Amino acid sequence: MVEPEWIWGTFTAMRIAGVARCAAALLLVGCGGGDDRPEISTTKFNQSTAAAPTNAAPSTAVAPTDLGILKFVRRTNVTTVVTSEATFVATNVVLVYFKNKEDFQNKKGYTGPTATQTADGTQFHILLQDGVRHGMCQINYRSGKTKYRVNYEKGLKNGWSLGWYETGKRRSRAYYTNNFRAGPWFTYHPNGMTNTVVVYSPKKLGTVLRRAAFDPLGKPLVGRTYSWEIGGTNPAKQITGYRGKQPQVLIGVFGDPDQKTGSLWIYRGLRIRDMQARMIRRTVRFTVENNAVTAVEVLP
Repeated sequence: MVEPEWIWGTFTAMRIAGVARCAAALLLVGCGGGDDRPEISTTKFNQSTAAAPTNAAPSTAVAPTDLGILKFVRRTNVTTVVTSEATFVATNVVLVYFKNKEDFQNKKGYTGPTATQTADGTQFHILLQDGVRHGMCQINYRSGKTKYRVNYEKGLKNGWSLGWYETGKRRSRAYYTNNFRAGPWFTYHPNGMTNTVVVYSPKKLGTVLRRAAFDPLGKPLVGRTYSWEIGGTNPAKQITGYRGKQPQVLIGVFGDPDQKTGSLWIYRGLRIRDMQARMIRRTVRFTVENNAVTAVEVLP
């Protein structure tokens, strides 16, 4: 077997979207490495009995090791997932951390708490067991307030994950089974109102059953869940049809842009079918000048 290339352990901050609130009254809108030895495990999907993490600070009696000084390899992980309705196999890639090359050769993964900090001050606290993430892991803001918490089992996210704004208000709530979201995933606006609801299938991991999106006042944003097209023949589905519209129309359909730089308004997480390339695209960029949309670009 070819010895894997050593890579200094670096941790890329995960994108953390939104936050959760009770949505019983929501009307959901439908829309169309390295060491290659597999790690076998079985996970049971049971949201009703799984305890959700809180934003209380974790305690540890052992000083954490700097994650940046550890080295890692990638390993394919094959898991059998058992739900109340189906049993199936899922494949993931997990990172396995070692203190040095000798530990790798002896298959001795690092065990203990680790910590690292990014340039913007975001702090990561990750528990490792036999080299893989295992147990409750946490991300903090520069201020030390909790930003995100999720539980890992043998390197994979399993159970509840919660996110918070720096104000302490909840930002997201999701349930994972072997790194896949399963069941409802909620995100929240800073004022506590529901932002998005995405319902994932408990039978087929990664499959979306329903989507819904709302503005901070609770108004449905149909543009976030509609199945758009580019290059098709149905005028009602052409996202380029917003060329010439006033920016207030965009806000009414899509809400505030995810990114606004000068005259460029960018929206992400949409469903746009590229009829020529025969693929789904997720991002659109509107150019807004003189109180009108002058250009519509669908990005890769």
